[in-house]
Amino acid sequence: MTMDIASMMKPDNSGSDSASSAKRLAEDMDTFLTLLTTQLQNQDPTNPMDSKEMTNQLVQFSQVEQQIAQNQNLEKLVSLQGQNATASAVSYIGRMVQAPGNTTVFENGSAKFGYELPQSAETVTLMVRDKSGVAVFETTGKTSTGRHEFTWDGLDNGGNPRVDGEYSLLVTATAADGTPIEAAVDATGKVTGVESDLNGPKLMMGTIAVEIDKVSKILAANAA
Repeated sequence: MTMDIASMMKPDNSGSDSASSAKRLAEDMDTFLTLLTTQLQNQDPTNPMDSKEMTNQLVQFSQVEQQIAQNQNLEKLVSLQGQNATASAVSYIGRMVQAPGNTTVFENGSAKFGYELPQSAETVTLMVRDKSGVAVFETTGKTSTGRHEFTWDGLDNGGNPRVDGEYSLLVTATAADGTPIEAAVDATGKVTGVESDLNGPKLMMGTIAVEIDKVSKILAANAA
């Protein structure tokens, strides 16, 4: 009598976790013991069953059981880490954060952006666009190397106030020889909530998701 115990240690592509693996192991163990009992009852006294084989089978069961227990402990640890990360993310709610990205929420009369030039530019154009991608404001920006901040007051080019909501900044920089310069853009906004998925918690600025490890600066809510 042999059972392929080692196959039970292979990953289950059906997506089952260690709890279902433990259940399957218990069922297989019951089957094994039933077969073992039946074989012991019906074995030939002159040719008894090899005790080494029985011992090997039991050892394999024990090894698989230990591995499943380790997996269960690891799953609990991962779950706790996820809960701790989410709890930590909640502390950001109400704070202003700065992170890479060109979109933020215009509210309380301002929307704050930043852009960094890797080299000096001949011209820099800053264009604010609404959620639909329509340009609502355009102006020139600073051209020197390094990071620059730009705060939009919510007025379009005609001096008309725009409604609160999501707006993005398009930075177009050109070198003296006419070649384009790629600017790194960041945005600052208030964290209004936390959303979690398989990749961990994300900070929400309205409907804008920001990964926590991408946050470069944290400010008080009134420090925008």
